Amino acid sequence: ELETVIRNYQQVQLDSKYQMVTSRPEFQKTFQLLQDYLKELKQQEIQELQQKLPAPPTAAQPILVAPKP
Repeated sequence: ELETVIRNYQQVQLDSKYQMVTSRPEFQKTFQLLQDYLKELKQQEIQELQQKLPAPPTAAQPILVAPKP
């Protein structure tokens, strides 16, 4: 849903009919905040996925050594 809102902002920004609106600092700041928020949400999703990964195996497993000739 947030991505849809950002796409709408992008379309408005590219349309010259809305230049009076898009040139306002409020529009620019809101657009930037939405982009930053989406980026932060994606970072959190990545971190959560990484935290769910299983732990690497411990060194307690025997190390196989090739026999000497």
